Amino acid sequence: MTSTAGSPPKAVCRWLQKALSSAKSRASRHKVPWMKEREFKVRVWSNVISKARRSQATELSVFWCVVSATVICLLVFFPLLRQSNAQSTKFFIGILGFNTRQPPFNNPLARRAVAAILDRRRVTLSAGFFNVTATSVAPPGCVGHDPTMRPQPYDLQVARDLLQRSGSGQGLGALSLWESAERGRQGTFGDGEFATVARDLEVLGARLRLRQFSQFEAFASMAMSPEVHLSLHTISTDACDRRSLLESLAYSKGSLNVFGYNNPDVDTLIDRAVALGDPSTQRSLYSAIEGKVADEIPFIPLWWHFPAVGYHIDAVASDKGLTLRVSDVMLQDCCAWVEVTIENTHDVEANLFEAIANATLTNDAGTIYQARFTHTRIPDRIAPRITVAGRFSFDAVPSTSRKILLTMPNIRVLEQTVTLRVDISPPWLSQVP
Repeated sequence: MTSTAGSPPKAVCRWLQKALSSAKSRASRHKVPWMKEREFKVRVWSNVISKARRSQATELSVFWCVVSATVICLLVFFPLLRQSNAQSTKFFIGILGFNTRQPPFNNPLARRAVAAILDRRRVTLSAGFFNVTATSVAPPGCVGHDPTMRPQPYDLQVARDLLQRSGSGQGLGALSLWESAERGRQGTFGDGEFATVARDLEVLGARLRLRQFSQFEAFASMAMSPEVHLSLHTISTDACDRRSLLESLAYSKGSLNVFGYNNPDVDTLIDRAVALGDPSTQRSLYSAIEGKVADEIPFIPLWWHFPAVGYHIDAVASDKGLTLRVSDVMLQDCCAWVEVTIENTHDVEANLFEAIANATLTNDAGTIYQARFTHTRIPDRIAPRITVAGRFSFDAVPSTSRKILLTMPNIRVLEQTVTLRVDISPPWLSQVP
């Protein structure tokens, strides 16, 4: 057998190139959505392994198999699989639900104690690196989103006081936490998240046991039984600009209400919101519903995940001889990318250093997202009568955002400063009332 300590064998290069080309083609053609990424990765990985086994090159080493497969994962899966899937109003939400019909969580004080002891940021990270801690059911840009809502802050003393008042002063005891077996295999929720929740609740004397169900319908039929105390769910929707998940989660007969939650006032408000055709009135009603549900806590929104969305746009802002034009926007779960050109029509140089460092994106919820200076690729100076092209990088902006405003402050031309603002809202959402 010949040594492979030097360059990779030609056989490896041939099947690596073929596999990579095939994977790129499939990813580009099918625009693989977020929930299918794992399945697609497995198929490509299997393809790599099978090609390696069929190769007749005796010098093919295990080392180069691993390196080649890693290259495919790095080059193909990120960012090719994160291209726009035309699901601009789609998001995923992780929820911790209570069985409100059985002790100890038939007492709202016990549910509030759990809400106070959960470290939601840690739970969010354990569920997925690019997830965002949820402040409510509806994220920015969706019907019913209330930017003033905040989750129950972590407070050990408050949690213990609430538990004492609920009558469970000796601790919550042995509890079962249910999740989908399929979800567990896919890693959407994993042992990491279960372990995080179990560790937080252990402070309240809870001993969690993980249980799994194969079908949601089967779980729904037993969700109110004494065998169920808590449950973890991942829920997705692709029409959050028209309908609210609260219709399914909080309505007494909602298809996703497996918590036993029944509040006639909430039912009445949901009925009114569904019957109305005025979006502004609907939003105020859903905001009121969200507030009532947050007070009674039949479930806890844990995190949001936003699939990547990319779109072409022709947005222009001009002032005092400077023109900012935006051509493409990509909203990913890690960050936001904005392709721009900047024209300087002056006879003197324009200084962009401060403008780039302090550039921001602001969405309809009023949240400001800072530029990632080290990842932005724009010249910090523009020569006279020159147009430059570049790309901004910002902190991740939810792809459900209806309005997005790009601001470049304090561009300096001699003694004057210029601030450029341009609306780069997704075209399909910015027109929604």
